[in-house]
Amino acid sequence: MDKTVIGCDIGGTKIRIGKFDGTSISRLISFKISDMSPESLMWELGGYILRNCPEGVCALSLGIAGTLSRDGRCLLKTPNLPAMENAPLAEMLENSLGVPVFLDNDINVLLRADAHLLGLPKRGLLLGVYVGTGLGGAVFLDGAPLPGKNGISEIGHMPIAGRRDLCTCGNRGCAENYVSGRYLQSLRVGSFPETPIERLFTEHAENPALLRFVDELAAVTAGALNLLDPQTLVMGGGVCSMRDFPRESFAKLLYDYAMKPVPADTLDLRWSPGDSSAGVLGAALIAMEKLAR
Repeated sequence: MDKTVIGCDIGGTKIRIGKFDGTSISRLISFKISDMSPESLMWELGGYILRNCPEGVCALSLGIAGTLSRDGRCLLKTPNLPAMENAPLAEMLENSLGVPVFLDNDINVLLRADAHLLGLPKRGLLLGVYVGTGLGGAVFLDGAPLPGKNGISEIGHMPIAGRRDLCTCGNRGCAENYVSGRYLQSLRVGSFPETPIERLFTEHAENPALLRFVDELAAVTAGALNLLDPQTLVMGGGVCSMRDFPRESFAKLLYDYAMKPVPADTLDLRWSPGDSSAGVLGAALIAMEKLAR
């Protein structure tokens, strides 16, 4: 396919947009999320296409942090962009921009990009766990998201027994309340206000709160491993890419929590390359695959 696809990654704090020609991402832009409505998103995307794609585009693909309808046409819930909740976003963008529009969960598009960048085979079951603003998970079977009844895969909203803190999803005790970038930021403000967040593990790796953070991340991830038994586990997200994040300690804890002898002894653990354009790339790759079908 020799036409351009636009990929858009709408994460917890930023929106990234780029053009994909089938080989690489170019003209990547990034801006912070504000109180964006479907109409303002149309304006941003339309303006980007006019400025950067004089040859036109054959599709637009968006990865969004939130819960989508199973058919991928409607954004049901997103804590970061409440004005877009229950909006028929795919239809609105198609009517405005005049090209096919594909929506997917932001973690699905990240895992699709990492599978491509890491050269992972499509056959079998692949698990991705991403620690960013929240805690996200994705499960692929033979190269496509595992189709559950409602099309969701929310490792970050598994409840932790004995915890009752209110989550952004409206439930209480969700894992991402205690294992996420949002939690680390609140910990930094309350306990280490002089330390930039990117240096938390460099300067305070042995602090009990950070040790507990890594331990709880390993426990939650091992629970998914024991349930799903994937061929490969990909760990990623901004937190896992932080300077001096204790990958070796995490891997040991993960092994300790995983069932023996399997999946513990056969685990293929990979770390995301952490490419800043991965969400855009993953969205574009998904669009290319859907157009080809």
